[in-house]
Amino acid sequence: MPYSWGFSPSKGYYVGYKLTLAVDEKNLLPLAFLINSGSPSDSKIFSDIIDELSRRHVIKEGDRVIFDRGYYAYENYATPLIKHRILALILPKKNFN
Repeated sequence: MPYSWGFSPSKGYYVGYKLTLAVDEKNLLPLAFLINSGSPSDSKIFSDIIDELSRRHVIKEGDRVIFDRGYYAYENYATPLIKHRILALILPKKNFN
């Protein structure tokens, strides 16, 4: 995967990629990882992660998946529930409306 430009509010512009790692909460073993070029928003790559876990048969109907606040978006609660019948628990952002 080629590197591309990303931006961090604290560091400024950089060349790199984003690594997303999914781990099992019981034994902390890695389940899947995704590499995206640049610095895409977590909420925009949410469906890619859910689809990858589903493709690998890691998640099944009735499971819960916990995400940090970067993945907060209304559609990120509804889509996995409707499409995969799993519950996405996303830690809320501070001072959100």
